[in-house]
Amino acid sequence: MDFKRILRMINKIIPKRRDLVIFNSVPDFTGNSMALFEYMNSLEEDFELVWIVNNPMDDLDIGQYEFNTLKAL
Repeated sequence: MDFKRILRMINKIIPKRRDLVIFNSVPDFTGNSMALFEYMNSLEEDFELVWIVNNPMDDLDIGQYEFNTLKAL
């Protein structure tokens, strides 16, 4: 079995959500990822916007998962 075939099988198992958008940047909350986040946050659409970050910040009203955790995966 080749590697692509294995990845396709794994991809079929993992549940997908069309309303979830995940962002990541180094350092956290910067660059084009932040610009896209701000744009999508301003839309009238009902997306759940979540960041994968190294250092979660409690004072931000932004969904955050810590990098290298099961939840982030």
